[in-house]
Amino acid sequence: MLGKAAFFVGFLGASAIAGHAQPLSAINWLTESVAKESVALNEAPVTQDGTSASITTTTLGGTRLDAVGLFPARSAGLPANLWGESASSTITALIGEQTTQGLPALRDLLFTLLLSEVNPPFDAGNDGNLLLARVDKLLEFGALDPAAALLDQAGPEDPALFRRWFDVSLLIGREDAACMTMQSNPKITLSLPARIFCLARQGDWNAAALTLNSAEAIAALSDEELALLRHFLESELPNEKEALPSPITPLVFKLTEAVGEPLPTFGLPLAFSVTDIDAISGWKPQIEAAERLARSGALRATRLIEIYSARKPAASGGVWDRAAIAQRLDQATKARNSAKVAELLEEANKEFQRADLSYVFSQMFGPALVGLPLTGEVGELAHKLILLSDGAELAARDWAPDTSEDQFLRSVAIGDVNTPKPNGLKAGAVWQAFTTSDRHESYEALIDQSKMGEAILRAISQLNETGGTDPVAITRSLTFLRSIGLERIARAAALQILLLDDVS
Repeated sequence: MLGKAAFFVGFLGASAIAGHAQPLSAINWLTESVAKESVALNEAPVTQDGTSASITTTTLGGTRLDAVGLFPARSAGLPANLWGESASSTITALIGEQTTQGLPALRDLLFTLLLSEVNPPFDAGNDGNLLLARVDKLLEFGALDPAAALLDQAGPEDPALFRRWFDVSLLIGREDAACMTMQSNPKITLSLPARIFCLARQGDWNAAALTLNSAEAIAALSDEELALLRHFLESELPNEKEALPSPITPLVFKLTEAVGEPLPTFGLPLAFSVTDIDAISGWKPQIEAAERLARSGALRATRLIEIYSARKPAASGGVWDRAAIAQRLDQATKARNSAKVAELLEEANKEFQRADLSYVFSQMFGPALVGLPLTGEVGELAHKLILLSDGAELAARDWAPDTSEDQFLRSVAIGDVNTPKPNGLKAGAVWQAFTTSDRHESYEALIDQSKMGEAILRAISQLNETGGTDPVAITRSLTFLRSIGLERIARAAALQILLLDDVS
């Protein structure tokens, strides 16, 4: 059982839930908020009034930065010595290899690993590189809230941590806190654009203008930076479209927003999509951003339903069709109107299928379908959506399927596989994983070497790299996960391997 950890991973949209160290430039949109070297400018002193930022920090010595987490590992069914004898560089490299594509159950397991409080690797140094790799991976998935929580827990005193904390703060609307934290931390010297931005945010426009003029005089900024900061300080729109600094960082994003030319988040890294969740951005971009974040697991399906239901669609096609049918199906399931659900379910499933939202659709409506008297093809689809949802095990216990295929699905859902081996390579591989307890020698060796966390990351990679289609990877990875007590995650992953193709 994931226990307490389920709450933390749940807000990410959870269901059930070697190489070189990752460089600081792994996320190429990180704001250069920390100056690489001091630049002497004739500038006014930073305003010192205002309240210091309200953040929680923990004094951490040396390697303890890598131990920061949001919940104890044991509450997620993991040992405190998860990384054991694995090298830090190996763990950071394996985390860096994880992608937003793959089985949702394994993605949720990855989130659990990233957020757990565990002992640092045996060779962890003072740089907190593993913590940085974990935060960077959360940012890649668009999971800003948990990334911010990890950074708050660690404290942004370290320059590398502050860079990330500053960026996250800009994207979640805590820019004033970020600027005030900079004031009270002598270890942090902001880059010129960030210093100018912070001076203006704190109301010291004269100091900001003087800093900009001084930077221009010594050619310390690019032409694009100068133009954008000039427009920001003078509150004047450019006469014509000018090039923006590249890459688009959270600071550039905030500056364009401030001068009245906000940038669309489509095409930018997922983390930027969080800024559109605020309804101020407009309903259509809000829905589009919510869908992107739901696909990556950074937004709960329940929150997506809320956004779909915010108002009545005024047009048709694309997001409007999904919003309209989601509203109608939501109303029908809440009213327990089985006839209306039967009329809408297949059409709605196809609509979300076209948008690569099949799994998210199962999370939105699977639990609400439990107990509805649906028959025929609609009934079959309903059962598949239920088995893909959080309520799979409970619903399966009350299910009396007629076919051998459905009997096998039920046995996987409840964790009691005692059916004959089914036809099909994937089904046969899943059956093998649930009827044997023998770990493959590669995983056995890692466990013997006290490298459980590394073994879990490799199992996730092995299964996701093949898209859940390689029978060998299916059997080896699922057998391993079951052998270390991650039974529910193995069941959820198995059901997704067996069913996602049927509903997508």
